[in-house]
Formats: sequence, structure tokens, C-alpha cells
Amino acid sequence: GRLRLAARAIDLRLKADPMQSVCHGDAKGANIVYATGEGGGAVPLVYDFQYCGKAAVTKDLAYFFNVEASASQEEELLMIYHRELSCLLEAQGDRPPTLAALQTSLELALADWRRFSEVGLGGWGDGSANRRVQKLLDRLDGGRPLASEQAYIEAMQREYPV
Repeated sequence: GRLRLAARAIDLRLKADPMQSVCHGDAKGANIVYATGEGGGAVPLVYDFQYCGKAAVTKDLAYFFNVEASASQEEELLMIYHRELSCLLEAQGDRPPTLAALQTSLELALADWRRFSEVGLGGWGDGSANRRVQKLLDRLDGGRPLASEQAYIEAMQREYPV
């Protein structure tokens, strides 16, 4: 379908995303444990890095949010993530991404996650995620499949420039 035709364009755009880092690759609650921090609060510790590699940071966020968070939780968690990331980057002299850039990258990463989960996991995810991917595809192709992968690449460059 349309998502399969757009897959290469989504992948290329995410690889060009300026928010690259070492990503976990399997960011779900089952791979997070909590320890007690210095102030007595919970500190999340991530383990099981068998799929880690360079990727857009939003790929881990898309996976985690799609599997572990409700829509209202996602919005709140994304705001917290952006605030904390901005503080860390500014403290080391780097310019943080805007919230809008983070949200755009997240939508692209969610489409990539849905493509993977449809093909590899038999449709694991939810209807809300599918509607968001549909909206992204509609922006690329106006609701009708484009003629080729290359047409989706060109649409991606036009609609989601880096």
C-alpha cells in the first residue's frame, strides 16, 4: 500500500534528520528498570541494547509512545523530553531543536514504526497511530498512491525538508 511505497522516503528523511544519536532500538517498558536516586526519586535505567545504533532520537520515542503511553501521556512526555533535552544541549553549548521540529520528526518516526510493526509484527500498535500515519501520507500524496518510491522521495523533500 501507500505506506510501503513511502517507506524509503521516510527512511531517507529520518536518516537525514539533524537529531541523530545512539538509539536503543527496543525502547519499551520491559527494557527499563528503576533505581532510587540521590534525592530518593526514581531513576530510570535502560538495558538490553541488542538493537542500538545511530538513528533519529524520535525513533525510540515513537516506539515507546506507541507501545507504552496513551495520547495524553505522549503529549506530556514529549514536552518533558523536549524541556530536559533543551537544558542538556544548552548546558553544553549546543542549540536544541524546536518543539515543532521534534514533533515533525516524531510523526515521521511513528510512520516508520508502523511500517515495521505492520510487516514484521502483524500490526502491533493502535488506531490512533494509524490515523496519524494516514495524515502524514495524505500530506505526501493527497490521499492517493503516488506512482513510485521516487515520487514519494520527491514529495518528502518538498513537504518535510531538512
